[in-house]
Amino acid sequence: MDWLCSNQRTPTAGFKRVMLDPKKLMTLPGEMGEERFYKPADDTWTEDDLYGRDWVHEQVDSITDSMQEIGWDKDNPSGNIFVIVEANGKAFISEGNKRTRAAARAGIEQVPVEVKFCGGSEMLPDGWHPMEAL
Repeated sequence: MDWLCSNQRTPTAGFKRVMLDPKKLMTLPGEMGEERFYKPADDTWTEDDLYGRDWVHEQVDSITDSMQEIGWDKDNPSGNIFVIVEANGKAFISEGNKRTRAAARAGIEQVPVEVKFCGGSEMLPDGWHPMEAL
């Protein structure tokens, strides 16, 4: 396959901060496969959760409680969710899987997301685009 950029991992475009629906972001996989710890339909923990991952559940529960109490700090740029769109057009959540889940569970309708397109993926007609998560 010919890439649209000489190095398929080179960031070629992006959005510094776009507000997206966390429920729609949850359809993206995590960089490390974090999505396998949840059932997509109702966001409950799966029976095949790996041993020793109780801390993941506790962290999401804690973040959810905090977001229900004080909301999302939209003025904090370090709170952005990071999405990478690979050269083949597939996207994944690089940073913020737990915050995305917690925001959806807390009823927050939009979260700040930074999107980086790599290898020219912004030019692909069938690649992922943030408009899919509005």
